Amino acid sequence: MPTTIRPGDVLANRYLLIDLLSETGDGRFWRAHDRVLGRHVSVHVIPSGTPRAEVLLDAARGCARLTDRRFLRVLDAEVKNGVTYVVTEWGTGTSLQLMLQHAPLAPRRAAWLVGEVAGAMAAAHAAGVCHGRLVPENIIVDLSGTVRIVGAQVDAALKGLPTADERGDVHELVSLLYAGLTGRWPGRSPSEMPAAPLENGSVLRPRQVRAGIPRVLDELCDDVLNADAPPRAPYDLATARGIADYLREYVGDPASMAAAEAERGSTATSGLPTLPPELLDPLPPVLPHDARPAAGPSTPSAPAVAPVAAMAVEGATTTPPAHDPLDGGTAVRPVLPAESGESGDSGAAAAPAEEPAAGSADQPAPARARAASTGDVPTQAGVPIFDEEADEVSWLAKRAEPPPPPPDFEPPPERPLFAPETPEEIEARRRRAAAESAATSSPTAPAAAGNGSGSDDYWPWATGHTTGAVIPHPVREPGARRNEKPGRTWLQLAGFLGALVALLLVVALAYQILGSSSDDGGGSGSTASSDSPSSPLPSSAPTPITGITAVPFDPPPDGNGEENDDSVPNALDGDPATSWNTLTYRQQLGPSGLKSGVGLQLDLGTAQNLRQVRLDLTGSPTSVSVYVTADPVTSVEDLEAAGSADITGEEGTIDLAEGTTGQYVTVWLTSLPSVSGGFRGEIAEVQVLG
Repeated sequence: MPTTIRPGDVLANRYLLIDLLSETGDGRFWRAHDRVLGRHVSVHVIPSGTPRAEVLLDAARGCARLTDRRFLRVLDAEVKNGVTYVVTEWGTGTSLQLMLQHAPLAPRRAAWLVGEVAGAMAAAHAAGVCHGRLVPENIIVDLSGTVRIVGAQVDAALKGLPTADERGDVHELVSLLYAGLTGRWPGRSPSEMPAAPLENGSVLRPRQVRAGIPRVLDELCDDVLNADAPPRAPYDLATARGIADYLREYVGDPASMAAAEAERGSTATSGLPTLPPELLDPLPPVLPHDARPAAGPSTPSAPAVAPVAAMAVEGATTTPPAHDPLDGGTAVRPVLPAESGESGDSGAAAAPAEEPAAGSADQPAPARARAASTGDVPTQAGVPIFDEEADEVSWLAKRAEPPPPPPDFEPPPERPLFAPETPEEIEARRRRAAAESAATSSPTAPAAAGNGSGSDDYWPWATGHTTGAVIPHPVREPGARRNEKPGRTWLQLAGFLGALVALLLVVALAYQILGSSSDDGGGSGSTASSDSPSSPLPSSAPTPITGITAVPFDPPPDGNGEENDDSVPNALDGDPATSWNTLTYRQQLGPSGLKSGVGLQLDLGTAQNLRQVRLDLTGSPTSVSVYVTADPVTSVEDLEAAGSADITGEEGTIDLAEGTTGQYVTVWLTSLPSVSGGFRGEIAEVQVLG
């Protein structure tokens, strides 16, 4: 690509390049001014020698087939003098990226906007055209509330992205919805927006990023972005048409949303700044840098040249240059008119004679600014002053004098802590002080002064102390009654009587309970009382229960009811050298094992109060649960354990819940020690203590 292409050059003898919007590698995207039709256009430029040049032309041909007005149209495409360029319509409005700079969109607004894009892409897919880069920067809402789509196929071709397909467009359609709801971008194409947060390689759901997201939109984003879209009859979420119908069902009437957008008035990119008419008049050509004559004593000074502003005038007409810069000719630059009487070898025209003198009042503001001295004209970009009423542009001049310093800081006036005293208050305090001084010499004076007798000497804030720190109790005459609140004495008496009655009721109830207990104990005798199952728990240490019999407990359906029946008495004979053991299992017991457990069921003979179960085991560890029931059981599935423990040694004690009473004790082994060839449990002795 020719290296002389820059703002101010004219492409194809027609398009004045103004703003370089983006560049990727050797591809450039410009905002330009069509000098023939007097309007702004977008220009995609790339060298013809690159492989992407033909891809860019094919993309322009495909985009030209689209008839939906929501796509910006392709206006021109050509290969000329080593460059390939595509001219498209200029979109005026607010991009989705600018809308999301401060806060995400409301859910219904985001769904409407993406639904419009999905409807347009459904029509494009039906025509065999894919976009390839549906990012927030390429979605615009114009002043009429219409959604416009920028760079269908062309933008992806210019940036060298992979070939677009419908599946990728559908993924980025839902990515636009995610971005509108959260302000984060989860799409595959690069974007200037912050990336969406990930967890284990998957995009977080919108409701995990921002509260208040409707469930229907949250599920749509999660289904499409994190997995293959499942069928949601009657919507096919794998197509743009299905996405559009799904969102239309949620939004409802789209006309009201478009009207609201039009009323909102998108102006972020609608007002394009314009150059003053003087800069668009026919201008003399300027030689390239390598063709300019060297400055010397005999070379007249060149006319002053103002900085090139990245703007164009809507509707302005200019005379085409004599040569196209891309054809090897001279480049065209907006050059300010030179002062009267100046000329040079470069061919710059002198200022017209009828133009007012520099600095005069009749001269336009831009001309007055240009006529200022070189030191007063700023050289930084971005300091023009736009006059919308006069449609003029002037440049910010340097201050002739430094600005005055700010005024000194004035401290706030002092504010007293208390309000000033009035003359009446001062006089009252004076009289009060005189009364207090008289009280020191008369023993009866304090009582009179203390109770506030005499309205003339009353001082409401007086305390009787010179410091005023403590308010004394009022002085009472001997034998005088306290001025109490009416009814307080009767309330105190009633409260005392109520407390006395409550105490008597508690004493009577305790006597009744103790009397009933003594009557029951006397009728049955001391021996019966100690053996009765309803007797209170003794305060002494637990004692073993004798006369216990046992059977193996291996209930169906996991067990067959038999588990080394012959050796069961060994667990109750009092000899630790003999034991009862389970079968050897190749798999551990438990919910995921061959069976949930196996064990022994003990019969105590009568129902008794139980406190502990002690086990002597062989091998460890062993997990044990104890169930106490009044009758024999065939399954422990629906029972609540009275106690359980994980015994890591060969001895263990299982404490039972307080108040446990029953005749049958089921010792249920749920985890067995590991032995050679599998898992096996072994109980040398079992004791039940009450």
